[in-house]
Amino acid sequence: MQLLFVLHHGRCRKGHCKVAAQRAEATRRVRDFQAPFVACRASDFVGLGALASHEDLRRRHRLHFVDSVRDDFFRRNFTVFVSHQWLGRDHPDPDGVQYAAICASLADLAAKAGRPLRDIFVWLDYGSIPQTCKPVQRLSVLSLPSLASAVDVFLAAAPKALNRDTLEACDAATYASRAWCRAEIFAHFSRRGGDVMYFATADGVRPMFPKPRGGAVCSPCDSGGGAGADFFKSALDVMHGKLTCCRHGHASGQPCDREELVLPLMGLFSEVYRTRGDDAKHIYGAIVEGGGADYYFPHSFDYVTPSKTVVRRVLFGDLPRAIMAKIDADLGLAPAPRAPFVTPGADTRRDAGLLEEKSSSRGFFARPRLPLWRASVSTADSDVRDASLGDSDGRRASGSFDATTPADELLASDSLRHDADDKKGAVARLAATPTTEFREVGLEVP
Repeated sequence: MQLLFVLHHGRCRKGHCKVAAQRAEATRRVRDFQAPFVACRASDFVGLGALASHEDLRRRHRLHFVDSVRDDFFRRNFTVFVSHQWLGRDHPDPDGVQYAAICASLADLAAKAGRPLRDIFVWLDYGSIPQTCKPVQRLSVLSLPSLASAVDVFLAAAPKALNRDTLEACDAATYASRAWCRAEIFAHFSRRGGDVMYFATADGVRPMFPKPRGGAVCSPCDSGGGAGADFFKSALDVMHGKLTCCRHGHASGQPCDREELVLPLMGLFSEVYRTRGDDAKHIYGAIVEGGGADYYFPHSFDYVTPSKTVVRRVLFGDLPRAIMAKIDADLGLAPAPRAPFVTPGADTRRDAGLLEEKSSSRGFFARPRLPLWRASVSTADSDVRDASLGDSDGRRASGSFDATTPADELLASDSLRHDADDKKGAVARLAATPTTEFREVGLEVP
């Protein structure tokens, strides 16, 4: 009997340590990219004629690479994240329907923000993620939540179209049913809010979450319910969204994409829960009204094996409750829990053959926190690294400056502040555009 107690206590202690380690790793996972941010100038994008692959754009020298969320690139430049569902297995937009909507929307955004297309940088998975180098592709996919939350504007391309392979009619409703699309919406809204989140149409952009009449802040859950509030709650329900890997039965026995999303989502959720009374009150309120953390982040799920059998596997385990308990204890809202959390969430790192190399003396997980775009960012942090942006004019991002820097670097510092203020002004103008000024294009909101 005593032996059984010792064994049980040992397993509980081991499980508790794993949960604690995952809790810390989830926070670190969303502080920076797992792979570089890769973008194309909007002026180059609209001149392509069709969506082009990463390899094709790289061969044409149309890509710009940024290694860290703390790079000055994001302070200087107006960035757009394009989210969409693929309309074919070999090409995401075989008929060019999405491309036309994206180009029209980029022109509309440029006009409303008062920025030329050349000064707008566009991230889109087909062009920004390697299509042939699978290990780097996997790291880029794992970075999607961080990438989606690092940019200024979120643009969902979901015009009515036909999937070339499945012959399924696709639109905003099918877009919002996809788990990865929901994860991107969750990521951007959790850190940036919904003021500059749009649907792309052939006639320009339409707000994803229209402001209430006379309202100054986008509050999807304060609009009295209806289609907008329901869409918002369903868009946050990442784990119950559709996934291609599940439809194909995980043919090679790989982890489910739901498992891949556990740590990034928990990192974002920890930020939401910590600021649930302030910046994140809208998204946290939607989670509570939609069923709570137990529903949005389920303990386990049904994994479909290559032989089409269904196996019950742990998904989030005790991780959400462990994160909430730790934050409540840190904020003095509740005492530290006495009962340990012993079931860790899914961790696909054990199945991944590729790991990042340590990039600094502080170690692999020593990553900075991503600031909100509306918060000021100090340039005195010595950890900000110079990064080549790949621009044709050979410019480099500026690092930190102090009183002993040469005159040319001081001028560069002034230029950085000017560019940052100019970019923030453009985003503010866009966010302040009244809903009534946007074209009514008849887009059906799911």
